[in-house]
Amino acid sequence: MECIILGELIDISVGVVIIGTFFSKRFPVMHHSPFSLVIGILFVVDSSLEIILNKPVGILEFTGALILLILLEKFISENTGAKFNHFSPLLPLILTILVILIERDNRFFHFGTLMILSVMALRTGQGARVIGWYYRDVFFISSLFGLFGALSFLFNFPMGSDFFYFGGVLLYILTIGEILRISH
Repeated sequence: MECIILGELIDISVGVVIIGTFFSKRFPVMHHSPFSLVIGILFVVDSSLEIILNKPVGILEFTGALILLILLEKFISENTGAKFNHFSPLLPLILTILVILIERDNRFFHFGTLMILSVMALRTGQGARVIGWYYRDVFFISSLFGLFGALSFLFNFPMGSDFFYFGGVLLYILTIGEILRISH
């Protein structure tokens, strides 16, 4: 048995935080960027539809997470001088499409969202030291939480998936907040 509101509250919270980055000067990549509004709205609308319809939608949330990962890759490549890493957005995209085709169920877009968030935390950890952040291990733990959440979802353990999803997202957001608080 799954409480649909528990998982959706996490998504709505993520959407609100992303919308909040539009107004915050602490996030120069997202400050006054239409992407921050679009991504946040995609998370909030997707979750609201899932609560209202009482069935998974997922594609909007997945699209928002994919756009966010691409923006993160762009940010890392611009700040490190490295080439844009095409592999990190493609891996979760291909895995998600394969799982959806095999399972024939669009609820597995949530699996893809969890995979994207796991890759995002991993890539943030990899690029963290280069841009002066020394919280690399915390981002790796957040990435593991995202991966465990995706695997729990894949193996039909929704409460475990929500727990790992919430833990990974909370750890990621609090770490970014701590870094920005220290640096400003």
